[in-house]
Amino acid sequence: MMNRKEFIKSLIFMSLGLPMIRKATNGDERSITLYVFDIRYIPIEHRYTILSAQGIFNRHMDETDEGIYCIWEHGRESYEGTTYKPESELWLRIYENKGLVSTNHIDLSTLIGLAKRFAEGYVIYDPRFVHSINVATTMAGVKSALIIHPEAENIVKGFGLRKIVDLRETMLPSVTNGRCMNCLTIAIKSK
Repeated sequence: MMNRKEFIKSLIFMSLGLPMIRKATNGDERSITLYVFDIRYIPIEHRYTILSAQGIFNRHMDETDEGIYCIWEHGRESYEGTTYKPESELWLRIYENKGLVSTNHIDLSTLIGLAKRFAEGYVIYDPRFVHSINVATTMAGVKSALIIHPEAENIVKGFGLRKIVDLRETMLPSVTNGRCMNCLTIAIKSK
């Protein structure tokens, strides 16, 4: 049965989308290192890459005791005019101050380098067809791949990642009158 302290920790880590701190074999608590990436000012086209990298890397958090954490929302103003920091940033500071996590702020190159340890490659979505993002997300989840905008291909190639599929080529024949037909079929049949 979980004691009060373990229960509180599990609530904290669930709120961050993290697994609970595990006991090491010697009985000590293992701390988690979070690599923090601020996506608030990153164009939407490139957020898919960041979030897919986060998902791939965090799947292995139990093995590595490391995770990627994104600060994604802006602060807010109260009715009285007081400006508050974003909740994702506030919670991170609370956990850091309590010694539950240590943090390391990173840039895009470091983020891709971290994800590369576990990524099988990348999927290029077609920005002309919104449906291709759904197909890319499905494929990336199944194949442990990064989702990238066509303009970012040279960046991920520089990390030695292989192209799994380019949906600009695959989806074009299945688009009729601006509608995507059988998008999931494309995802299932792709290499």
